[in-house]
Amino acid sequence: MTSKKIRVCPRCGSQRIHTAKSAVSGWLVPDTYYCDDCKYSGPVYVEVEVDDAEQLRKVINGEASEA
Repeated sequence: MTSKKIRVCPRCGSQRIHTAKSAVSGWLVPDTYYCDDCKYSGPVYVEVEVDDAEQLRKVINGEASEA
């Protein structure tokens, strides 16, 4: 069984990240990803399993409790 993976923002952990395509994206320049929540813009995103997305968001935002 393979688990489903999703893209999340590397700055805030939001799942509301999408690719902005242009005529030269992926050919001359790398794709650019945009976050609707924190307005991140850049060539990097984080890919995690669906079950781990909320925990990653908490870690990124400093909300994770220490075990």
